[in-house]
Amino acid sequence: TSVTGSIGVVLQGFNVKDGLDKIGVKDQSITSGSNKAIGSPFQELSPEQRSILQGIVNSMYDRFFAVVKKGRPKMTEAELKPLCDGRIFTGVQAKKLGLIDYVGYFEELVPELIKHGNYVKRPNNDQPKIITYTRGSGKVENIYQANIDPSKENLLEKIVAPSSTAKFFYLWSL
Repeated sequence: TSVTGSIGVVLQGFNVKDGLDKIGVKDQSITSGSNKAIGSPFQELSPEQRSILQGIVNSMYDRFFAVVKKGRPKMTEAELKPLCDGRIFTGVQAKKLGLIDYVGYFEELVPELIKHGNYVKRPNNDQPKIITYTRGSGKVENIYQANIDPSKENLLEKIVAPSSTAKFFYLWSL
């Protein structure tokens, strides 16, 4: 079973200004410009700041959509665009909609890849090179292997202290 899709961009943030105002805590940030603290949880976004951030999200989405469109050359933009609103799909749903080419287990995938029209055989080797990313407890060799045990994290520190800036994500999690 798989879940796929989530084609979109989200800029997550939160605003604690009203709550802090109720207990007498005021933001005293000093910045070099009116947009330096954009996305700070301690200040309301101005309409201009919201527009700036929405423009960035839209630009990132356009790039993401272009990459997805390139991988689905048989789908028109009119067919693909409605599916790229951030929703998720099961593997079976995604296959039926044309978003993926195959639903099955990993062991079944390699022979299917070899049959694919775009498969290029490696010199002196009939098998495709398979790279898998896993999360383990050993040496972290790439960012996809990083694994943080949430029970060992200080939640408040994680949410507020390291950075009060907003973050962009192409990610979806359940």
